[in-house]
Parts: sequence; C-alpha cells; structure tokens
Amino acid sequence: MARVKSGAAGEFNGTFKDAVLCKWNGLLISKSLPDKSSKPAVLSQLEQRSQFGIMTSFVSKVGETIQLGFKNTTGALTAYNAAVKKNIFIAISGVYPNFAVDYAKFQFSDGNGTQVDGPSDVAHTAVVNKRTTISWAAEETNRPGTLGTDVLRVIFYNETGKFCMTHAEAAQRSKLTATVRIPFEDDTDVVHGWAMFVSADGKLLSRSVYLGKILNTGA
Repeated sequence: MARVKSGAAGEFNGTFKDAVLCKWNGLLISKSLPDKSSKPAVLSQLEQRSQFGIMTSFVSKVGETIQLGFKNTTGALTAYNAAVKKNIFIAISGVYPNFAVDYAKFQFSDGNGTQVDGPSDVAHTAVVNKRTTISWAAEETNRPGTLGTDVLRVIFYNETGKFCMTHAEAAQRSKLTATVRIPFEDDTDVVHGWAMFVSADGKLLSRSVYLGKILNTGA
C-alpha cells in the first residue's frame, strides 16, 4: 500500500493501470491489484457456481413475489439475495453439471415473523381456455393473524418460455375458490404453479404451496 499526493491523481477514485486508488481517512491510497489465480476451480467450486447461477436466474424471473415474501429478511441481505441463499439449500436437484431448480420445494416466503396459514388441501381443475379453478379447505384451527380477508396470491412460471405470471389478488381466503388464467403460449408449454396467502395489509405471509406441473390439456 502506498500513499499518493492528491496532485498526482486529482480527484480520481478507482483503478489506474495495475493499482487501485481510493480515499481513506482523508488520504489518497494506492493498492496493487491482486494477481488472478491460475489454479483451475475444484469440483466443489464448480458446483457452487452452477447452483448459484441457476438459482439467481430463476429468482430474477419471479422477483415481484420474492420482494414481498422475503421483505422481513434481517441483516445486510436483500430480499433477492435471501431468497437465493434459502432456496439454493432446499430447492436444487440433480448432480453437477446437470443441476436444476426443484420447483416443488421452492419457497416464495422466508417464514420470518408471524405467519398466517397457507392454503391447505389445495386442488385445481383441468385447464379449460387457459384457465383453472383453484380450491382450498377452510382451516379448523388458525395461526394468530389468519383471517378470512387474507388474499390468495398465485404464481405461475412458464418453464418453456422462461417467464412468470402473478395473480396478486386472486380471491379472499373465505371464498375457498379462485379461477385464474395460466400463462400458456403454446399447447406444449409446461407451467409450474404456487399459491400463498397474504394478509390484507400485506404484512403477514404464509409459506407457498406448490400446485404442481400444469399442462395445457384443455380446449
């Protein structure tokens, strides 16, 4: 590390040739850039990089619900990074180099704080005109904060087309049913679905429930 007179670099802050210039305690400091490693990555590093890339790519496509579901994350992590960190451990399947997102295990909520009940005994009808009706059972016992005014949020991910559709207010919990459109673009598209409840004020969340792989079998 070397100290640099301000006149030599003016107000410059950043890299210059093989050095990094920055201000520290009012002084302009020069540091040498680290040499790039020539060692090949070991298998564990390749696995981590592959898992991280797969999960960040998927989370970026479902970002709207992630921002809601992981908003109570504590510490320095953003909602996006917290979702990636959680789901890398619970929702990656396969063996390197053939890793994939395990959609059935993916969670749209971190579970922090007081939660409301998620949909139970969830079922959906066959697809007709790109729509399905989702139903759920009334709870006999509820977690604190669970109300009939909780709103069902439905998330669909078109695996074929790599895009997401969200129904933020599909129906209130008390309705026990909701008919929603599925994002099919082609008859052969494969779509995955999830459902979760959010309190009317948006403060309390349930865990998401996987609806399954949905095919466009209807007319």
